[in-house]
Formats: sequence, C-alpha cells, structure tokens
Amino acid sequence: MRNGRKFSIMPIAVDEQTLKDASGLSNSDSYSIEHSIPHYASEPGDLPLLENLRRDQPDIFLVDFDESEERARRTVAHIRKALPSAVVFAVATKSAPETIISAMRAGCTEYLIKPLSTSRFNQALLEFEKQRMQHVPAAKRGRVASLLGVKGGVGVTALAVHLATFAARLERGRVLLIDQHPDLGDVSVYLGLGQDRNRYHFYELVANLHRLDRKLLDGFVLQHESGLEVLTSPDAFDAMKVSTSNIEGVIEALRDFYDLIILDCAHGLTGFNVCAIEKSDKVYLVTTPEFPAVRNLARFLDHLARFKCPEEKIEVVLNRDSKRNTISKQHVESAIKRPVSLLVPNDYQELIEAINAGRPLQPSSPSEMARPLQSWAESLVGSHGQPGKQVAKKRFGILGI
Repeated sequence: MRNGRKFSIMPIAVDEQTLKDASGLSNSDSYSIEHSIPHYASEPGDLPLLENLRRDQPDIFLVDFDESEERARRTVAHIRKALPSAVVFAVATKSAPETIISAMRAGCTEYLIKPLSTSRFNQALLEFEKQRMQHVPAAKRGRVASLLGVKGGVGVTALAVHLATFAARLERGRVLLIDQHPDLGDVSVYLGLGQDRNRYHFYELVANLHRLDRKLLDGFVLQHESGLEVLTSPDAFDAMKVSTSNIEGVIEALRDFYDLIILDCAHGLTGFNVCAIEKSDKVYLVTTPEFPAVRNLARFLDHLARFKCPEEKIEVVLNRDSKRNTISKQHVESAIKRPVSLLVPNDYQELIEAINAGRPLQPSSPSEMARPLQSWAESLVGSHGQPGKQVAKKRFGILGI
C-alpha cells in the first residue's frame, strides 16, 4: 500500500474478460481497479485524457495490445511522457518475441499473456512492489528526547514542559510530551490541564500497545493551547504493572505519529527510565550547581559508560545557573571530565509564578530562561521536515535490564 491507501490499476482499452480476470486477481487489500478507459490515448485529441492521468497518477497502467499494437505503443509513449515514473503492464494474446520486445521498447515493464495467469500476474505485482519500495524514501520518524534528573528537585519537569511548549510553538511538526512518572507526575499541573479532563494516562496506553493507532491515541492525549499534545502520568499511587518491553514498544510506535517526543522522567535509573534511555536519540541529564547533584551526575555518567551507552547520545544540562553560585560550570566540567552542553539561568521568581498559574513562560518572555530554552527547542526540531541528526542506535544494558 502507498501512504496508507491501495495501489491503483488503470486499464486502457482492455477487453471485458481480461478486465474481469484482472479485477479477480488483484489483491483487494492492496490494489484497486480504477475506472477503465475504453480506448487508446494515442492521438492529439486525447491530450485532455492524459492531463487527467497526470492529475490522478495511477500506480499501474494495464494497456491491451490486441486491438492495435501501433496505437497501444503510442499510448504507452504518451503515458511515459506525461508520467515518467509510470509503470505499464502490456496484456496481449500474442507471445511472439518481436511483439514482446516492441512493447518493452515502448516503455512497458511487464508483458502478460491472455488469459491472465494467477502466478504470472501476482509475480508482476510483486516485482512492482519491490521496485516501488526501492525508490520510495523511508518514512520520516520522530525523534525522542528524554530529560532525566540526577536527583530529585533539580527542575526536570519545569524544563520538559517549557522545552515541549517552545518546540510546539515553532510549528515545525507535531510535538508530544510524555509524563513518565509512575505516579503523581506534575506535567498536567504545570500546563494548567486539569487531570480530571482525561482519565487515561501513559501507562494505560502502554497496556494497550496491541491496539495502538491514531484513533486510540486521540482518546488518550490532552491538547495544550501551544499545540503541544500530552500523555499524563497516573494521578494516584496504584500505577499499573506494565512490561518494560511494552514501554519500549509504545515509544517506538509513537515515532510514527510525532516529529518530536519529549519524556519527563522521574530521577534514577529505574527500569522505566532504562527504556527511555534505550529508545531516545538524546538523553539530557539535568543537574544543579550543588555538591550532591554534581556527585550524582558523575556517578550517572560512569554507570552509563560502563554499560556502553553511546557517549554522543548524552548531554549534560546545568539548571539554575547563576554567577552567585559557589559551584560554577567550570567546576562541574572539571568534576565530570566532559563539557556541560546547556546552561539554563536561574529565574526562580518568574518560573514559580508560571508554575503556580499553570501558564508556562512564552518564548517572548523577558525571563532569562527564555532564550536558551528557545535555542534548545530549535536544536531539537531542526529545519521543517529535517530534524537534527539522529545518533546511530546501539543497544546497551543497565542494571542487568
């Protein structure tokens, strides 16, 4: 199928019995027979017909060579001129080599003998599908970015919410924010989305992986005025028991529906977070300029390196940066032996007011946080239809998972 629809076959000057045979042999799940054109499109007066073909662009033309080989060849030539990538099957009673060669030279890709053979016709369709797959670029799949705190209270949710809303406001594709906390996550609160507006949460979607499609997804996500879509966490302590393989499966499946997926993870290297790290293109380890957080950051990096997590996948974010801090960016870099990728200034007063009001800061906000968050969001979404370069996937294991 092409882009979720059936491949179309358009018969031209095909006799009634062959048309009936072709209709019966076509796989109804993948192919549909378009309205038949009863005459050749080989004369100057047939140009309007060819313009219609250019507009409709059938996937396969089925041209009958029995009535007139010359007009059939001219029809094929006109089709190939109007639609250079067109696929044309010739059908005929004759099987003489010179007739077959003549049809192929005219631009036919297959020559089928009447009455149509099931095996031969299906083989021709299979060859068409193989050729089409070789020329169709792989569907663009969304990027996944996880934000993970090296300890509690380092501001991961606030960063995730603002990063996601800033990215959504860029209007370069669909953006999804997942609150991956196993219970009582705060994403919906920070966004001013009442939890009672949606009784479904991320882990219920994980439990329904086998049913996941756009229609089911639309019943789970909340819509924010920025254009952001949100999957919330359970609003209770009775979180569902789900398998880590299902979590990975859902994250992977969601790539087909979104251009960017941001995960707000609880701190720690739990099994759920291992899944997020495994499936992410980028993992942002969030720390703050305080000794316990920097110590934990060094331990996280050592642990991830020991279990072969690609170094280029990991970025370090120093949140609440300020000139008044005792621990500077240089101190952090010296402790972890690698650069800090992102600095987010400390603007506590504006941030806490935004959180309490359930209205995230705008990209145009005078807050010191706005500019680095906007740059961060732009680095994730990239140019329209061209997300940032993805890191090659390499499986790794953490905590034996």
